[in-house]
Amino acid sequence: MAIAKRHGLRVIEDVSHAQGSLYKGRLTGLLGDVGAMSLMSGKSLVAGEAGMLVTRERGIYERAIAFGHYERHADLTEPELIPYKGYPFGGVKHRLNQLASALGRVQLKHYPRRIEEIQRAMNYFWDLLDGCPGINAHRPPKDSGSTMGGWYAAKGLYRPLEIGGLDIAKFCEAVKAEGSDTNPGGEQSDASTSCVECPGRIRTRAPNAPCPHRAGRTSGAGLAACKRADGLAMPQYPPLQAL
Repeated sequence: MAIAKRHGLRVIEDVSHAQGSLYKGRLTGLLGDVGAMSLMSGKSLVAGEAGMLVTRERGIYERAIAFGHYERHADLTEPELIPYKGYPFGGVKHRLNQLASALGRVQLKHYPRRIEEIQRAMNYFWDLLDGCPGINAHRPPKDSGSTMGGWYAAKGLYRPLEIGGLDIAKFCEAVKAEGSDTNPGGEQSDASTSCVECPGRIRTRAPNAPCPHRAGRTSGAGLAACKRADGLAMPQYPPLQAL
């Protein structure tokens, strides 16, 4: 935020799955100038196909209303917007329907308790795997003031060097044979790699793509060249129950 302010830039925060989570003790969605959250069916906070926008600035709020509420913005107060009250600014309608709104309001009442349940289950899952060779949890440190909120899918970091360089696909096959649905993370590709210097970035790179943290080396030049850490998609816990 300090960098953005120094250069006169606005920060749009993509909260998506992170609603309800903390970053160094601060709620996500309130870190930037504006936060956008998804409430579609795959999220732990569900309101059908819906979303939320959060901002402290009246000007940003009114612009969002003007472009998304299709003519229904007679309460605009921004001087540059007042002459256009009632006009379809963007030509689209993004107003939330009443049923989705009612569903979302009820979900909000239960969401703090749901976050607690999810975090308990996620941490229990990773605590059981603590010290297991080849797997590291992808979660904030316990005393960091950061949490993962309602994020309910366990994404781990695979460390092949700890178990003799076993390919991640073979590892997942073995786990599946034990009855637990597991697959390579990223974009479901065998080339889903990330170097340990940046463990939070589980992205798909081509096997010979340059490692951004080791100049001149590639992930395809051998395991030792990049100390690669593949992404693992573990089972989702807990299964969310309908209210």
